[in-house]
Amino acid sequence: MKLPGATHLAFSGDNDFEKRVERFGVTVAAILREEGLRVNHRKTRVMRRGVRQHLAGLVANDKLNIARRDFDQLKAVLTNCVRFGLESQNRDHRPDFRSHLYGRVSFVEMINPQKGERLTVSPRTNPTGTINLQVLP
Repeated sequence: MKLPGATHLAFSGDNDFEKRVERFGVTVAAILREEGLRVNHRKTRVMRRGVRQHLAGLVANDKLNIARRDFDQLKAVLTNCVRFGLESQNRDHRPDFRSHLYGRVSFVEMINPQKGERLTVSPRTNPTGTINLQVLP
């Protein structure tokens, strides 16, 4: 019988927590076992400072952020939409590609408003300095 439960757990802490992280992991595993859950040790890892800490597709080091590669790729797609047209960048043949781009830009704005602004404001795109996805060719 498969019990409903957590599929992912994440913990963070200060320097004192880092010193006790191994013991903490053992304690969490014991509690999960008592509750009828099991730990997938191959997917269990401690991500310390100085290492990119990926969590649910985001970078979670000092503050939550978008991975640089993902941001640069989205920025390139938006730039190419302005230069070559919206459909030239719809490589996955999404039925409403404009809405898809709105969603991706909104996601970046939600996670990091400053980076989101960089996606929507660029002095090179038009005289007002904004990329308006509604008027993309």
